[in-house]
Amino acid sequence: MSIKDLNSELKSSAHAPLSKLLLPLLSIAAAFAALATDMIIPGLGLITSEFDVTNSKTQLIIGGFITGFGVGQLFMGSLSDRFGRRSILLIGMVFFALASILCALAQDINIIIVFRILQGIAASSGMVVARAIIRDLYSKKEMVKALASMLAIVSLIPLIVPFIGAYFAEYIHWSWSFYFMAAIAVTCLIFCYKTIPETLPVHKRSSIHPLKIIKNYRDILLDSQAFGYGFAQCCFFGGMFVNISNSSFIVMGFLKYSPLEFSLYFSVITSGLIIGGILSRILIDKYNLSKVKFIGIWVISAGSISITALALLGIFHILALMIPMVIYTAGYGILQPCCMTKSMDNFPHIAGTVSAIFGAIQFGLAALIGITVTKYLGDTSLNFSLFILGCTIMGIFSLQYIGAKKK
Repeated sequence: MSIKDLNSELKSSAHAPLSKLLLPLLSIAAAFAALATDMIIPGLGLITSEFDVTNSKTQLIIGGFITGFGVGQLFMGSLSDRFGRRSILLIGMVFFALASILCALAQDINIIIVFRILQGIAASSGMVVARAIIRDLYSKKEMVKALASMLAIVSLIPLIVPFIGAYFAEYIHWSWSFYFMAAIAVTCLIFCYKTIPETLPVHKRSSIHPLKIIKNYRDILLDSQAFGYGFAQCCFFGGMFVNISNSSFIVMGFLKYSPLEFSLYFSVITSGLIIGGILSRILIDKYNLSKVKFIGIWVISAGSISITALALLGIFHILALMIPMVIYTAGYGILQPCCMTKSMDNFPHIAGTVSAIFGAIQFGLAALIGITVTKYLGDTSLNFSLFILGCTIMGIFSLQYIGAKKK
């Protein structure tokens, strides 16, 4: 369905034709996970002190959210395919705001962890439904451009909200980070209610009977194109997660840089996603999706090979990590929209389920990789680099030998 077609269908409804706010609003909804994790990190130390608990206990505030987010996606995808995109998106925002307020008011860290799980489940609706709505509305090339724009906007969150969270933690109280999350959710809810129409017609909706859901999952996972591209995107994200979860040990531990210098390092690397998203939009206007995919493979390979080569040569410097990782994240920014588009291509009627499956696999694989890398990290950046290279190789294999397999 094109935007023109949808606008025609909406003339007789209560909603106005699609607004220019559609993509920014969907991007903000998809960024709820980044908002909820990156904003609270500066206050974790104060939470530990205030409740007189261990650091590992406080880390469950992050772990609980990620668990809820990963599991919630599996339900949100099927629910949006059955009851429509709009209602699931709006309900998710309501519960996200409610859970945020309850976290702020909680007087026990165990209660905070419980509400963080609920907050994660609610946030999962934003990511899953936003991608499904884009699949409902756009043609293949336009979908790549829309997903690239979404990735660029979502990538701005880690550059901004940690500073807001740090301000609240230092000058007011860490709980204000949760009030801020609630305010963002309520604001987004109001604009989405007025702006975003239902994009999945009733006659195209899928059953949520358990046997039907199992069949949908089986069909998606056995489809070589859907699985090949979907799993490839998960592998490439795994390479990024190696950096997200372990770079602090390398930069501040082994290389002895300060927390501020590490923050700058992380911000520079995050900018690679924005660069990649912009490049993806430019490239898809000039080339077909297959050509853009190969460019992305070359870029992400250049990043992973260079970071490994420098480590093998014994060059342990922050620039030897930063420059290759910017290249790697730019490559991911090019490939992610292509992979998501191709993974949904054969299942437009259950796009929510496709988005949910690979979203859950992505976070599950990332968690497994993060635990494994931490265990075998070593004293230098060599093992760190080899894990990134391994994720790249797995992703390329999935693209080229599974995703490209003819039926």
